[in-house]
Amino acid sequence: MPDNNATSAYKSKDYNAFNANIVTTYNLNLENKIFLGIGQASRVPDARELYIGGSGNNKLDQTTNQEIDLGYEFHNDLMKLKIKGFYSMLTDYIYLKKGGTFENIDATVYGGELSASVYATDDITVDMGASYKRGEKEKALAGQTNKNLADMAPLRGNLAVNYEYMTNSIATLETQLSDKWSEYDSDNGEQELGAWGIVNAKIKQAVSKNFDWTIGVNNMFNEAYAQSNTYVDLTLVSAGTETMLLNEPGRYVYTNLDFKF
Repeated sequence: MPDNNATSAYKSKDYNAFNANIVTTYNLNLENKIFLGIGQASRVPDARELYIGGSGNNKLDQTTNQEIDLGYEFHNDLMKLKIKGFYSMLTDYIYLKKGGTFENIDATVYGGELSASVYATDDITVDMGASYKRGEKEKALAGQTNKNLADMAPLRGNLAVNYEYMTNSIATLETQLSDKWSEYDSDNGEQELGAWGIVNAKIKQAVSKNFDWTIGVNNMFNEAYAQSNTYVDLTLVSAGTETMLLNEPGRYVYTNLDFKF
């Protein structure tokens, strides 16, 4: 932090917070259980948010997150499944206003996650997952009307088939999917993004107990897609005042050699 003296425009900051969490699990039987978690955590603003010219605001308070999680797990010899939902209350969340400075706002974020593995045969496992979250400001920023919280990705999922064709040698075919990004903060730089889907493939070959060889291809069909939106605080590339959407890499092939001693 900069020194607090008569010649400095900046002031040092002190923050204090209480962080804690409690998680409890109840086993319904040998295969089923539910869990509940409650917690509070804080984050202090960083140097950029406090001091960088143009957007810095040295009056920022720390962000406090109070969250409750509720979930269910199932596990037997054929499959395992985990479902979790959460609700998060953000006090003094640090948020960048387009054309302005970082501000403290109150907001809520809620959503859920699902993950599962199915042991189809002794050699084939199917993994799947999905996640969704939604964020809303308590009220729109001054001079704005949009209450959507930025950087809240839409419904996304993945499905992978793993085939162990010999001991410690696995072939994987995976697809990753995303719904259209239709809930976004247009007042602060975000835009609607289309749905997308990509396919990845990988083979890991155990040559010996000390040597593995992997070859794979990601984005097999060379799809153009973006995982991140264009919220002003997530700018990666810009031209003048216009934020450019940065796509993920196209098709690429890779190989790895792993030695274990």
